[in-house]
Amino acid sequence: MGNLIFEHAQFSRVIGTALLWAGLMCGLPSWGEGELIYLKLNDGSDVQIRHTETRDHAVFGKVGAILLQFEQTKIDTVRIPAVEKAQEQAKKLLADMENAPLHQLEAFRDRASTNIKTLKDYETRFNWLAPDVGKLVPDLDYSRTRIEEVLNDSAQAEKQVAQLSDLSESANSSGEIWNQTLHSTQLLIERIPFPERQEDLRRKVESASVKRGLTLAR
Repeated sequence: MGNLIFEHAQFSRVIGTALLWAGLMCGLPSWGEGELIYLKLNDGSDVQIRHTETRDHAVFGKVGAILLQFEQTKIDTVRIPAVEKAQEQAKKLLADMENAPLHQLEAFRDRASTNIKTLKDYETRFNWLAPDVGKLVPDLDYSRTRIEEVLNDSAQAEKQVAQLSDLSESANSSGEIWNQTLHSTQLLIERIPFPERQEDLRRKVESASVKRGLTLAR
């Protein structure tokens, strides 16, 4: 009974700016249990809804079991906790990625992908309710791409070091192929912004070079 009184009171406060759409619910897309949204209307009313759908000039949401429509022109401010949380996560992730160690790059790349997907989803679903929700997506995407490049360079350098090691054991291996592989490997190593990883790869290249010299001297 208390819930019914509460719902009736909530509906009474916003009846001037909201329409009851319970009869049209079957025509609206279902998002399941929507995100919580806090609206402050132009008349000073505060309304808390569960988001259902955003259209060009209105937002639909539930107050209890009642589905309401709020026109954009009647809304003063909007607050969406889920969006705020995703944006804060994006800011922290960008800061953390700046100094991420090599062994954590894959995890940071995956987290960035998840965060980008969430922000883009919110951008589509909330539209004008959260116009700035996607502002960090370009920065996240750039950082994710840069991480992917570093991971690829590191993996490719490791692969070419292994090739150098194989070539070093063959007296019949072409000097031209050795030099080309050595040069491209050194360029890859220079692109990896992790000194410890660079040093590790250089030691392996040096070991392969020494081994090749011994092989050719036989």
